[in-house]
Amino acid sequence: MLDKPAPAGGAVVTLASDIPQAEVPSRTITIPAGKTDAPLFPVTTGPVPSNGIIGVLRAAYGKGWQQSSLGVLPILYGIELSKESVVGGTSFTGTVTLQSAAPPAGITVRLVSSDTSLVRPPATVFIPGGATDADFTIATSAASVPTRVTIDPGTESDSGVHQFQISVVVTPPGSPTPPPSLSSLTLSQPAIPAGGTVTGTVKLTSPAPAGGAVVSLQDSMEGQVITPQSVTVPTGSLSATFTTTSAPEVNAPHWVFIGAHYGTFNGSQAPILRIDPAPGPATLLAMGPASQDVIGGKSGRATVALAIPAPAGGGVVNLTTDNPSVIHVPANVTIAAGNSTNTFTIGTSSVSGLSTGGNVFSSAGGVTRSIFVNVAPDPNAPPLLQSIAISPTSVAGGASATGTVFLSAPSPSGGISVTLATNNSSAAQVPGIVNVPAGQTSASFSVTTFAVSANTSVTITAFYDTTRSANLTVTRGTPPPPTPTPTPSGTLPAPSLVSPAADARFAPGTNITFNWSDVSGAANYTIQIDDQNTFSSPIVNRSVTASQFSSSTLPSLTMWWRARANNASGNAGNWSAARRFEVKN
Repeated sequence: MLDKPAPAGGAVVTLASDIPQAEVPSRTITIPAGKTDAPLFPVTTGPVPSNGIIGVLRAAYGKGWQQSSLGVLPILYGIELSKESVVGGTSFTGTVTLQSAAPPAGITVRLVSSDTSLVRPPATVFIPGGATDADFTIATSAASVPTRVTIDPGTESDSGVHQFQISVVVTPPGSPTPPPSLSSLTLSQPAIPAGGTVTGTVKLTSPAPAGGAVVSLQDSMEGQVITPQSVTVPTGSLSATFTTTSAPEVNAPHWVFIGAHYGTFNGSQAPILRIDPAPGPATLLAMGPASQDVIGGKSGRATVALAIPAPAGGGVVNLTTDNPSVIHVPANVTIAAGNSTNTFTIGTSSVSGLSTGGNVFSSAGGVTRSIFVNVAPDPNAPPLLQSIAISPTSVAGGASATGTVFLSAPSPSGGISVTLATNNSSAAQVPGIVNVPAGQTSASFSVTTFAVSANTSVTITAFYDTTRSANLTVTRGTPPPPTPTPTPSGTLPAPSLVSPAADARFAPGTNITFNWSDVSGAANYTIQIDDQNTFSSPIVNRSVTASQFSSSTLPSLTMWWRARANNASGNAGNWSAARRFEVKN
């Protein structure tokens, strides 16, 4: 089974078996063009040990291969006797049973007695082609004492190895009759569809005793079939029937042993029942791959497979996703009649920042399967406009505010320009463009406001690959003049930081220049850089004569910097405000 229809000319699949007793017809098989499934091919089996053998069949095509296990049972299932004790001089019957129908030419079963003077079965029993069993008559001679005699069966295909020994006790006349034992278990039909029923019949070697005979029952695939725990043969009767029911949903054929046991000798029987998938609408079997990674904006592919080839008219598998804003799938995918699989495309939207993802669900025939799709940002994509912020968000008319645009990744060489606009230029105005320098993820701009007669909400919008907006409230009234920060006598004022901008981002090894305003009366300046905003243990603590400092050896960390002026007497002024920046790969 391929994940999509074979190309023109077909697909040549290589076959192999690791079971010497199971031969494939050739080393290859061709799946016709337009088909996903190969036609059925025979697997020829040879003689196997009495307990059978399990191996693997493999198929390979392109860069993929799959395998499936195969169990090969001996052709002879066993031998049943109508009696486990017989009076010498009388005859009784036996039955030889095969695991499956005999080949067209039939099959011969040999019978060997351990004491031909007492028990004489025929030398051979022939089972015609298509039959699974045959009855035969066994003659006995008089015995002076109870004597147990074994009968060994062996087929013409088992290399003469006798594998299913059974025995009978030959008694003199008048010997007590042994208690009954299970003689046989038969099924009304060899195969049933999923959800179907089959009737089983148990038969004893002699009539059930007073109170009846409770025959215990079981099956080899719990959950696939429902078999009662026991069936009672009424007093004086030789047989009783019971019903076994298959599970309503079976995705592939199953072979189940239905077992029965009663008595202490030759008291177990277990015929095989085949359960086939029920005919009807397409039923989903699987969906793959289990998960996949897709770069946002690109597409991936997935495959759905049905339990059995699609019926006439094809099979429809419905598709959905729990994250439709990022992951896009068609409403359904159709699998052509006679095929079992088909593929479909999973589309995605571009994403920025962290990866996101979601589940894709497929369903058909009451069965649902899912895979997880991880959608990652494109590392080679240009930066995207992520957001815009205004601080403070409310100012009195005539005062200024600061706006900042943020990108999803550092600006490329040459920087980028973000267009700005306001929906009420009489209340607030912004520059037409703000430039984000190369290597930076943000840039700030000034918002100028004007006196208003009533509180006014202004929307400020940034345009690049998309639009992002933020609101500013301009309030009525005249803003109070700024309160100057008192400067102690003899203490120099704090400088103002100029560049780099707040939250600037640099690649490792970049030569970063720190600038601040000149302070009147300053003889020199101190700059501190630390990975803590408390500056408890600065990475850089340097005295410089100019209001500038450069370094290309800063570590890859998030850091803060500040500066202060010092006069000729060595007295230090006030520290500037601290500003954050980042060195990152």
